[in-house]
Amino acid sequence: MSSTQLALFLTVDYLDWPGDTYRLSLVNKALYSLLQDPLYKRLLQPGSSRHNGTYLHFAAHENHLSLLQRLVRRGGNLQRLNDISRSPLHYAVGRKHKDICRWIAATDPATLEQRNGQGATTLLMAAKAREWDLCRVLLECGADVNAAGPSHGWTCLHYAAGEGTREMVELILNHGGDLGAVTKGGGTPLRMAVRCNNTDLIKVMVDYGADIHAVDDTGTSIVHWALEDGNLTNVQLLVELGASVRVKDARGHTPLHWAAQRGHVDICEWLLRYGGAQENVNAQCNGFLTPLYYAAKEGHREVCRVLQNHGGDFGGLFIMR
Repeated sequence: MSSTQLALFLTVDYLDWPGDTYRLSLVNKALYSLLQDPLYKRLLQPGSSRHNGTYLHFAAHENHLSLLQRLVRRGGNLQRLNDISRSPLHYAVGRKHKDICRWIAATDPATLEQRNGQGATTLLMAAKAREWDLCRVLLECGADVNAAGPSHGWTCLHYAAGEGTREMVELILNHGGDLGAVTKGGGTPLRMAVRCNNTDLIKVMVDYGADIHAVDDTGTSIVHWALEDGNLTNVQLLVELGASVRVKDARGHTPLHWAAQRGHVDICEWLLRYGGAQENVNAQCNGFLTPLYYAAKEGHREVCRVLQNHGGDFGGLFIMR
């Protein structure tokens, strides 16, 4: 090895800190040109960036597209995961570098479906962070719209139904988003919209064919969930769209049981007068308890009055004086 070659390799060994190489390329192009071959060979090895990653991870993290492209031309592997199970694309998504994301996805589409240490794909990472513009980019690049998370089974549509916009939900649906996708508890995207009181998205998903009669693993219906937060507008909308107020959950509770127990006076009144629940005023759950029993137990006097005005009683267990 000549003295010149030895000096070059010693220089390469000295460039340990992530960023040194890129800075060298900016301030001394002549020296950088001489060092290219040994430098690139080193930068493509594990350990050239944090967590035993390659310099591709660093370039993606720092939004250095030209450097990333040069590294790939030299044989860099975009699918390589570091010690915390992150690929260069995971870093680009985490840092919201849309141009980097587009280029990586176009160069190696398989990177879109690689999962990080938490088991999330790149699209799930973006959806969980509510980065809807980034979700759009990934969907347009071909990301699997129905990929589900490993712990709860949420898809990007579940996230968008909860806190997204009409435009985003429609984009996901137009890319093949599954309205019937269920979480590990049996929750659908429609249930997420109901729980988040998003009336506009409820209408959108029903228009696209969401099953308004679906129940989760505990037999809880969409109307039950609408009652949880006491949103009369959503209850009215769901009933108008065809949801039943007579369905019972796994414990035999009707929506009227839920409303009475939670003290929702206006909802109880509406269900009994207009919602078709009059015949359920004395419906008994699996424990033979009526809506009036639950209202009285929780101390909801006004609800008790409404129920009694519509013929509510304790199912023969008690007589109210």
